[in-house]
Amino acid sequence: MSRSRIINAIRSGNNYYVPVQPTPPWREEDEKRWSRLPLKPDPQPEQPALEPEVPQPAPAIAPESSPQPQPVPLIESFEALVSLLGEYLACSDHQRTVLALWIIHTYCFEVFIVTPYLNVCSPEKQSGKTVCMKLLSLLANNSWMPPGGLTATRLMEHIAQRRPTVLLDDWHTAFRPSETQSIIGFLNAGSAEETRYSARSSDAAEKDIYCPKAFAGAVDLPPSLADRSIPIVLQRPRAAEHTLPFCGSIVRARSGPLVKQVRQWVADKTNYHNLFQLAADLFLGDLPGFSPRRRELALPLLTIAHMLGGKWPRRARIALLRIFDIHTDASYGLGLQLLACIRSFFVQHPQRRTASTAELLKYLIGLEDHPWKRYHGVKPLTPNGLRALLRKYEIRRAASQHLEDGRRAKGFSRADFQDAWDRYLPEVVTAPSEVVTNAPEVVTKSSEVVTQTPEVVTTISVSAGE
Repeated sequence: MSRSRIINAIRSGNNYYVPVQPTPPWREEDEKRWSRLPLKPDPQPEQPALEPEVPQPAPAIAPESSPQPQPVPLIESFEALVSLLGEYLACSDHQRTVLALWIIHTYCFEVFIVTPYLNVCSPEKQSGKTVCMKLLSLLANNSWMPPGGLTATRLMEHIAQRRPTVLLDDWHTAFRPSETQSIIGFLNAGSAEETRYSARSSDAAEKDIYCPKAFAGAVDLPPSLADRSIPIVLQRPRAAEHTLPFCGSIVRARSGPLVKQVRQWVADKTNYHNLFQLAADLFLGDLPGFSPRRRELALPLLTIAHMLGGKWPRRARIALLRIFDIHTDASYGLGLQLLACIRSFFVQHPQRRTASTAELLKYLIGLEDHPWKRYHGVKPLTPNGLRALLRKYEIRRAASQHLEDGRRAKGFSRADFQDAWDRYLPEVVTAPSEVVTNAPEVVTKSSEVVTQTPEVVTTISVSAGE
C-alpha cells in the first residue's frame, strides 16, 4: 500500500491499515532492573491535620469546703430596719415599728387573708412623706412607685398584671377623693385575698389584684380606702431633731443586705410554714381593743411580731393601739362618734346609771373637737337630732326616766347603749399592772406608762370620745 493511501485511511478513522509495532523481546536484565524500583503506593484519603496536643495541668487538690454562712436571724434584720428608718424620718417609735413590720409583711403578704394599706399623711408640707415613700420603694418587696401623670385606668391595669407593692405618692393626681369612682372599688377589693379583676372588657381572663399598697398625699383618703389603711401621720422635724438627707444610691447600698436577709428568711419553707400556723392561731385568738376592721389590719403585723419574739409582740400591739386611738374620731362616722362620746360620759361618771337628754346634750356640746357644737355647721345638736342619730342603732329615749337624784325626766340609761357599744366600738381595755422587760415606752389613750427594766405597765381605759 502506498504511503498516501495509508495516511488517508488513518484520517478517515479506519485503523485497519495502521501497522502494529512489534513488541521488543523481554530481557532478563530488564526484569532485574525493574525489580529494584520501589512500587508506587496506592493513594490514601487525606486525613485532617491533628491539632497539637496541649498538655493538661495536673488536677489540683480541692480545698476543704468552708462551712456555709448561717442565715441572719429575722430579729436582727428587723431591728436594723427600724434603726435605718429612724435616721431618715422624724417619726415616733410606734410609727417606725409599724413601718418596719409592714415592710417585712410585703415579702409574705400572701400568707394573710388581708393586707393592710398605709395612709402616709402630714398636717403640713415638708414633713417627710415623699422620703418615706422612697424608703419603702427600696425596702419593700417588688415595689412600684408610679411616675407622675399616670391615669387611673393604667394604674389598675398595671396592678392587675404585676401585683406589685404599690407606692402612690401624691395619690390625688391619679384619682379624686370622691367615692363614686371605679378605681376606689378596685383598690378596696385589692386589700383582700382571692379578689379578681378583668383589665379590659374584651379580656375574659380575670386577674388577681391582691397586693400591698401605700398612699401619700396632702388630701384625706376616701373614707372607704382610709378604713382599710393604717395611718402614719408624719410631723415636721424640730430644729433639734437631726435626720439624714435622702440619697438613693447611699440608701440602696445600706438597705441591700437587709433586703437580701429578709428574702432568705421568707424563702425558708420552715419559716413560711411557721408564719402560716401562727397567723391561723392569732386569727382564731382574742385581740382586745381592736375593732373587727382594725383587727384584720393588725393581724399580719402582729403575726410577724410574734415570729420575732421577745419584746416585739407587746410593743407592736401597743404601737397599733396608739396609732389607731389617735385617729379614731377621724375614721368614725357621726353615729359612731356619738356612741363613743356618750360612752365617754358614762366612763367619766361610773356611778351614773341614767342620764337625761339635757345632761347628755350639755356634755356633747361642751366637747371642743367634735361636731356637736355646730352640728352640720349650723347650730348645736338638738334633742331631735340626737334621737335621729341613735334611732339607727335601735336606741330610743325613755318617755320618763328616773334620775339618780330622784327626779323624773326624759333620758337614757347605760343599759340602752351597751349593745351598740359592744357591736360597733372597740372594747375598753382594763388590765392590771404587768411586769415586762426591755420596752421603754410612754403611751396615752389605752395608755401604758413604762419605765426602764424591770418595766411596770399600767393600762388606763379611756374611751375614744375623750
